[in-house]
Amino acid sequence: MGLEHKSKGDEWALSLLCVDMYVAIPPLYSMDPESGIRSSHLDPLLMRYLESSGVDGVVLAYQNLHFHTHLAKIMYDSPVAFTPISVDLVVWRPRVGTRIAGRLSRTSPDHIGLLVWNCFNASIPRAGIPAEWVYEGEDENGWDGWVDGEGIAIPDHLPFTIRSVVRAMGSVSLEGSLVENAETEAD
Repeated sequence: MGLEHKSKGDEWALSLLCVDMYVAIPPLYSMDPESGIRSSHLDPLLMRYLESSGVDGVVLAYQNLHFHTHLAKIMYDSPVAFTPISVDLVVWRPRVGTRIAGRLSRTSPDHIGLLVWNCFNASIPRAGIPAEWVYEGEDENGWDGWVDGEGIAIPDHLPFTIRSVVRAMGSVSLEGSLVENAETEAD
């Protein structure tokens, strides 16, 4: 069962999900199974995109690890014991159409690169940049970047609308737009 939570402005799209798992306890952790489950099963989930178990998002944190039973089961000749658990996962589910902000990380004539929460890459392609903005090449001070229609450099913290979510090998990157009528790609 999950609790949906959205902060004001719909910027976060966070969920708290209770997930049931059947996990192995390595022999090394037979005297401290909770540590074994955390290090072997839960810690590797952090900051990874998961499609399984209905998670469908990036696991940001976990809490409330609960053993369903005080016993673990050893099957056949296996050296590990198995036990059912439940755990609450804090999950970020980026969705097309959501407004979010990123910190400027790179600019070029064909895109603006952003870093969301210092972890996730986002790119604004030229089609998603307002037409009145202009890219200025490197000046005498070594600065280069985008300026708005009034010649003012764009801010370091830039809100944008997610237009597509790219999931690959457990990670997520975003493509966004700064203009209202940009085309939306399915995620």
